[in-house]
Amino acid sequence: MGPKNGHYGTYPRPEATPSANRRAIITSMTPRSQSSVAHRLDASDIRATGQMLASGIRRALSSSSARSISTSSVNHDRYDPKLFTEPVTNLKELSEPVGLDDPRSFMFIKSLKTDQSPVFYRDHVVDKIVRVFMKDGKKEIQRRNVLEALEIVKRRQYKMWLRAKTEEEKAAIELDPFAVANKAILNCRPLMKLLGVTRGGTTYRVPFPIPEAEAEFRAMKMMRDICRQKAKKGETSNAESLASELLAASKNEGLTIQMKQELHKLCEANRAYAHYRS
Repeated sequence: MGPKNGHYGTYPRPEATPSANRRAIITSMTPRSQSSVAHRLDASDIRATGQMLASGIRRALSSSSARSISTSSVNHDRYDPKLFTEPVTNLKELSEPVGLDDPRSFMFIKSLKTDQSPVFYRDHVVDKIVRVFMKDGKKEIQRRNVLEALEIVKRRQYKMWLRAKTEEEKAAIELDPFAVANKAILNCRPLMKLLGVTRGGTTYRVPFPIPEAEAEFRAMKMMRDICRQKAKKGETSNAESLASELLAASKNEGLTIQMKQELHKLCEANRAYAHYRS
Protein backbone atom coordinates (compact mmCIF):
# COMPACT_ATOMS: atom_id res chain seq x y z
CA MET A 1 0.00 0.00 0.00
CA GLY A 2 1.49 3.34 -1.03
CA PRO A 3 1.85 6.41 1.15
CA LYS A 4 -1.21 8.60 1.66
CA ASN A 5 -0.96 12.06 3.28
CA GLY A 6 2.37 11.28 4.81
CA HIS A 7 1.21 7.93 6.18
CA TYR A 8 1.82 4.38 5.03
CA GLY A 9 -1.78 3.20 5.07
CA THR A 10 -2.94 2.86 8.64
CA TYR A 11 0.64 2.48 9.90
CA PRO A 12 2.64 5.53 11.00
CA ARG A 13 5.90 6.42 9.31
CA PRO A 14 8.77 4.53 10.97
CA GLU A 15 11.03 6.64 13.08
CA ALA A 16 14.56 7.19 11.86
CA THR A 17 17.16 5.02 13.55
CA PRO A 18 20.25 6.59 15.15
CA SER A 19 22.43 5.36 12.30
CA ALA A 20 20.04 6.87 9.78
CA ASN A 21 20.18 10.19 11.65
CA ARG A 22 23.96 10.01 11.61
CA ARG A 23 24.02 9.39 7.88
CA ALA A 24 21.65 12.34 7.33
CA ILE A 25 23.84 14.66 9.41
CA ILE A 26 27.02 13.52 7.73
CA THR A 27 25.66 13.89 4.18
CA SER A 28 24.77 17.55 4.88
CA MET A 29 28.39 18.40 5.74
CA THR A 30 31.48 19.08 3.71
CA PRO A 31 33.78 16.16 2.85
CA ARG A 32 36.37 17.24 5.42
CA SER A 33 33.77 17.58 8.16
CA GLN A 34 32.26 14.25 7.16
CA SER A 35 35.56 12.42 7.65
CA SER A 36 36.21 13.98 11.08
CA VAL A 37 32.67 13.32 12.34
CA ALA A 38 32.71 9.76 11.00
CA HIS A 39 36.02 9.17 12.76
CA ARG A 40 34.60 10.46 16.06
CA LEU A 41 31.45 8.37 15.63
CA ASP A 42 33.46 5.25 14.85
CA ALA A 43 35.65 5.83 17.92
CA SER A 44 32.59 6.23 20.13
CA ASP A 45 31.11 3.03 18.72
CA ILE A 46 34.37 1.18 19.42
CA ARG A 47 34.47 2.47 23.00
CA ALA A 48 30.85 1.49 23.57
CA THR A 49 31.46 -1.97 22.13
CA GLY A 50 34.54 -2.42 24.30
CA GLN A 51 32.62 -1.41 27.41
CA MET A 52 29.86 -3.89 26.57
CA LEU A 53 32.38 -6.70 26.06
CA ALA A 54 34.19 -5.87 29.30
CA SER A 55 30.96 -5.85 31.30
CA GLY A 56 29.93 -9.16 29.73
CA ILE A 57 33.27 -10.75 30.62
CA ARG A 58 33.00 -9.48 34.20
CA ARG A 59 29.50 -10.90 34.53
CA ALA A 60 30.64 -14.26 33.11
CA LEU A 61 33.62 -14.47 35.47
CA SER A 62 31.56 -13.46 38.49
CA SER A 63 28.85 -16.03 37.80
CA SER A 64 28.96 -19.28 39.76
CA SER A 65 28.84 -21.38 36.62
CA ALA A 66 31.90 -19.74 35.06
CA ARG A 67 34.93 -21.95 34.58
CA SER A 68 38.18 -20.75 36.08
CA ILE A 69 41.25 -20.34 33.90
CA SER A 70 43.40 -23.44 34.24
CA THR A 71 47.19 -23.42 34.08
CA SER A 72 47.58 -27.17 34.41
CA SER A 73 48.61 -29.53 31.64
CA VAL A 74 46.20 -30.93 29.10
CA ASN A 75 44.09 -33.73 30.52
CA HIS A 76 43.39 -35.40 27.19
CA ASP A 77 45.06 -38.60 26.07
CA ARG A 78 45.11 -40.44 22.78
CA TYR A 79 44.08 -43.61 24.64
CA ASP A 80 40.50 -43.86 25.81
CA PRO A 81 40.65 -44.96 29.49
CA LYS A 82 37.50 -47.03 28.96
CA LEU A 83 39.11 -49.07 26.17
CA PHE A 84 42.85 -49.12 26.99
CA THR A 85 44.77 -50.25 30.06
CA GLU A 86 48.37 -49.81 31.19
CA PRO A 87 50.93 -52.39 29.99
CA VAL A 88 52.41 -54.85 32.49
CA THR A 89 56.20 -54.73 32.73
CA ASN A 90 56.67 -56.87 35.83
CA LEU A 91 57.76 -60.40 34.95
CA LYS A 92 55.96 -61.86 37.95
CA GLU A 93 52.67 -60.26 36.92
CA LEU A 94 53.18 -61.35 33.32
CA SER A 95 53.51 -64.99 34.38
CA GLU A 96 50.22 -64.93 36.29
CA PRO A 97 47.04 -65.87 34.33
CA VAL A 98 44.36 -63.26 33.77
CA GLY A 99 40.88 -64.27 34.93
CA LEU A 100 37.71 -63.85 32.92
CA ASP A 101 36.38 -61.34 35.44
CA ASP A 102 39.51 -59.19 35.06
CA PRO A 103 38.77 -55.99 33.02
CA ARG A 104 42.10 -56.46 31.20
CA SER A 105 40.58 -59.46 29.38
CA PHE A 106 38.29 -57.12 27.46
CA MET A 107 40.54 -54.07 27.02
CA PHE A 108 43.32 -53.04 24.66
CA ILE A 109 46.88 -52.53 25.90
CA LYS A 110 48.68 -49.21 25.59
CA SER A 111 52.00 -49.04 23.80
CA LEU A 112 55.11 -49.37 25.92
CA LYS A 113 56.97 -46.16 26.68
CA THR A 114 60.64 -45.84 25.83
CA ASP A 115 61.69 -46.47 29.44
CA GLN A 116 59.33 -49.42 29.97
CA SER A 117 60.58 -52.94 29.39
CA PRO A 118 59.99 -56.33 31.07
CA VAL A 119 63.62 -57.44 30.66
CA PHE A 120 65.71 -57.83 33.81
CA TYR A 121 68.52 -55.48 32.77
CA ARG A 122 66.24 -52.45 32.33
CA ASP A 123 65.17 -50.41 35.34
CA HIS A 124 63.03 -47.28 35.57
CA VAL A 125 65.36 -45.45 37.94
CA VAL A 126 68.50 -46.37 35.99
CA ASP A 127 66.93 -45.25 32.71
CA LYS A 128 65.96 -41.96 34.32
CA ILE A 129 69.49 -41.50 35.65
CA VAL A 130 70.75 -41.90 32.08
CA ARG A 131 68.38 -39.18 30.84
CA VAL A 132 69.19 -36.77 33.68
CA PHE A 133 72.96 -37.27 33.43
CA MET A 134 72.93 -37.05 29.61
CA LYS A 135 74.84 -34.13 28.10
CA ASP A 136 74.59 -32.72 24.56
CA GLY A 137 72.21 -35.51 23.54
CA LYS A 138 74.88 -38.24 23.89
CA LYS A 139 72.58 -40.79 25.45
CA GLU A 140 74.46 -43.94 24.49
CA ILE A 141 77.72 -42.60 25.92
CA GLN A 142 75.99 -41.76 29.18
CA ARG A 143 74.29 -45.16 29.24
CA ARG A 144 77.71 -46.83 29.02
CA ASN A 145 78.96 -44.64 31.88
CA VAL A 146 75.98 -45.54 34.07
CA LEU A 147 76.33 -49.26 33.33
CA GLU A 148 80.04 -49.02 34.08
CA ALA A 149 79.20 -47.36 37.40
CA LEU A 150 76.76 -50.17 38.22
CA GLU A 151 79.48 -52.69 37.39
CA ILE A 152 81.83 -50.93 39.82
CA VAL A 153 79.11 -51.07 42.48
CA LYS A 154 78.71 -54.79 41.85
CA ARG A 155 82.45 -55.45 42.16
CA ARG A 156 82.80 -53.45 45.38
CA GLN A 157 79.80 -55.10 46.99
CA TYR A 158 81.01 -58.54 45.95
CA LYS A 159 84.43 -57.89 47.52
CA MET A 160 82.71 -56.86 50.74
CA TRP A 161 80.61 -60.03 50.57
CA LEU A 162 83.75 -62.17 50.19
CA ARG A 163 85.38 -60.48 53.20
CA ALA A 164 82.29 -60.99 55.35
CA LYS A 165 82.86 -63.66 58.00
CA THR A 166 79.34 -64.55 59.10
CA GLU A 167 76.19 -65.35 57.18
CA GLU A 168 74.41 -62.40 58.81
CA GLU A 169 77.00 -59.99 57.44
CA LYS A 170 76.74 -61.53 53.99
CA ALA A 171 72.95 -61.32 54.05
CA ALA A 172 73.15 -57.61 54.93
CA ILE A 173 75.21 -56.83 51.80
CA GLU A 174 73.15 -55.99 48.71
CA LEU A 175 74.74 -57.48 45.60
CA ASP A 176 72.18 -56.22 43.08
CA PRO A 177 73.47 -52.87 41.69
CA PHE A 178 69.98 -51.92 40.47
CA ALA A 179 68.62 -52.31 44.00
CA VAL A 180 71.52 -50.19 45.31
CA ALA A 181 70.71 -47.44 42.78
CA ASN A 182 67.00 -47.50 43.67
CA LYS A 183 67.74 -47.27 47.39
CA ALA A 184 70.27 -44.47 46.86
CA ILE A 185 67.85 -42.31 44.87
CA LEU A 186 65.09 -43.02 47.39
CA ASN A 187 67.31 -41.80 50.24
CA CYS A 188 68.25 -38.64 48.31
CA ARG A 189 64.69 -37.53 47.61
CA PRO A 190 63.91 -34.17 49.27
CA LEU A 191 60.58 -33.74 51.03
CA MET A 192 60.21 -29.97 50.54
CA LYS A 193 61.27 -27.30 48.07
CA LEU A 194 61.59 -23.50 48.16
CA LEU A 195 59.65 -21.28 45.77
CA GLY A 196 59.62 -17.50 45.49
CA VAL A 197 56.32 -15.84 46.45
CA THR A 198 55.92 -12.05 46.14
CA ARG A 199 53.84 -10.24 48.76
CA GLY A 200 53.79 -6.46 49.08
CA GLY A 201 56.72 -6.01 46.72
CA THR A 202 58.91 -8.44 48.69
CA THR A 203 59.79 -11.93 47.47
CA TYR A 204 59.82 -14.63 50.13
CA ARG A 205 61.32 -18.11 49.87
CA VAL A 206 58.33 -20.25 50.83
CA PRO A 207 58.62 -24.01 51.51
CA PHE A 208 56.26 -26.20 49.49
CA PRO A 209 55.72 -29.97 49.52
CA ILE A 210 57.30 -31.62 46.52
CA PRO A 211 55.66 -34.30 44.32
CA GLU A 212 57.22 -37.74 44.15
CA ALA A 213 58.33 -37.51 40.51
CA GLU A 214 59.91 -34.09 41.04
CA ALA A 215 61.63 -35.28 44.22
CA GLU A 216 63.17 -38.17 42.28
CA PHE A 217 64.34 -35.78 39.56
CA ARG A 218 65.85 -33.35 42.07
CA ALA A 219 67.72 -36.19 43.79
CA MET A 220 69.24 -37.26 40.47
CA LYS A 221 70.03 -33.66 39.56
CA MET A 222 71.89 -33.05 42.83
CA MET A 223 73.86 -36.26 42.34
CA ARG A 224 74.63 -35.27 38.74
CA ASP A 225 76.01 -31.88 39.79
CA ILE A 226 78.23 -33.47 42.44
CA CYS A 227 79.60 -36.08 40.01
CA ARG A 228 80.34 -33.42 37.41
CA GLN A 229 82.18 -31.29 39.95
CA LYS A 230 84.33 -34.27 40.95
CA ALA A 231 85.06 -35.14 37.32
CA LYS A 232 85.84 -31.50 36.52
CA LYS A 233 88.44 -31.31 39.27
CA GLY A 234 90.02 -34.50 37.94
CA GLU A 235 89.48 -36.47 41.13
CA THR A 236 87.80 -39.47 39.51
CA SER A 237 86.06 -40.44 36.31
CA ASN A 238 82.33 -40.02 35.80
CA ALA A 239 81.61 -43.70 36.41
CA GLU A 240 83.79 -43.86 39.53
CA SER A 241 82.20 -40.78 41.08
CA LEU A 242 78.69 -42.03 40.30
CA ALA A 243 79.44 -45.44 41.82
CA SER A 244 80.83 -43.83 44.98
CA GLU A 245 77.80 -41.56 45.36
CA LEU A 246 75.35 -44.42 44.82
CA LEU A 247 77.04 -46.58 47.45
CA ALA A 248 77.28 -43.70 49.93
CA ALA A 249 73.68 -42.58 49.37
CA SER A 250 72.40 -46.12 49.84
CA LYS A 251 73.84 -45.89 53.38
CA ASN A 252 72.46 -42.34 53.95
CA GLU A 253 75.92 -40.85 53.54
CA GLY A 254 77.73 -38.77 50.95
CA LEU A 255 77.51 -35.28 49.47
CA THR A 256 74.08 -35.77 47.91
CA ILE A 257 72.58 -36.60 51.30
CA GLN A 258 74.27 -33.47 52.70
CA MET A 259 72.71 -31.31 49.96
CA LYS A 260 69.28 -32.75 50.75
CA GLN A 261 69.74 -32.03 54.45
CA GLU A 262 70.84 -28.45 53.72
CA LEU A 263 67.70 -27.94 51.64
CA HIS A 264 65.58 -29.24 54.51
CA LYS A 265 67.34 -26.84 56.90
CA LEU A 266 66.52 -23.89 54.62
CA CYS A 267 62.89 -25.00 54.45
CA GLU A 268 62.83 -25.26 58.24
CA ALA A 269 64.31 -21.77 58.58
CA ASN A 270 61.63 -20.33 56.24
CA ARG A 271 58.70 -22.17 57.78
CA ALA A 272 57.38 -18.80 59.08
CA TYR A 273 56.43 -17.94 55.48
CA ALA A 274 54.43 -21.12 54.94
CA HIS A 275 51.14 -19.18 55.16
CA TYR A 276 52.05 -17.47 51.86
CA ARG A 277 51.39 -20.69 49.91
CA SER A 278 47.76 -19.81 49.14
